[in-house]
Amino acid sequence: RVDLRLERVDVAELLVATDALVAPLVAAKQLAYRTEVAAAPDGSAPTVHADADKLQQILLNLVTNAVKFTEAGGQVGVH
Repeated sequence: RVDLRLERVDVAELLVATDALVAPLVAAKQLAYRTEVAAAPDGSAPTVHADADKLQQILLNLVTNAVKFTEAGGQVGVH
């Protein structure tokens, strides 16, 4: 059974945390890595209603797979 703790998650903060975790992998392969977060329609920081830990793990899995399968010197981005 999976218990979810749904809460408002700041997308930019989530990406900053992910950036810190993947930075050594990105550096090891000499990749260009960039994240970009567009503002919400009302101009505020975008948020989602989710389980922060689960969402972090999903994003981390996606980014590490992208890093793993991108050739050295390539680019990975999250927008």
